[in-house]
Amino acid sequence: MNHAFSRSFAAVAVLVAGLAFALSAGAQTTAPAKRFVEFEDVVVKGLNLTVKQLDERDVHAADGQRLGDVDEVLVTPDGTIAALAVDVGGFLGINEKTVVVELGQVSLKGDKLTVALSKAEIEALPAWDDD
Repeated sequence: MNHAFSRSFAAVAVLVAGLAFALSAGAQTTAPAKRFVEFEDVVVKGLNLTVKQLDERDVHAADGQRLGDVDEVLVTPDGTIAALAVDVGGFLGINEKTVVVELGQVSLKGDKLTVALSKAEIEALPAWDDD
């Protein structure tokens, strides 16, 4: 009986340790919380466009293919503009999702807002929920 109890206890301990490891690993890979910019006249450095000018602006892949449009300009908890929330995929809003593209991946080429990602890479990004 004691031997069976020891085995059960060891199995539970291994499961708990594995779960704790998985949760801590997931926490390390989770992006920091972001919120949207509240003032439309704020200029996004590097793009030299205001938040208002970026709102609903088309986003293109490096090859020129339209990927979607800007939904929100996102900031880190300390207020640094860090990313764009981009609505991608779908048709007429059906099956559309919002993804986060880090600002370092975004450039302005002429009047086109371009990301250094392909359509497949953008669509493979996880959906972002602003709740």
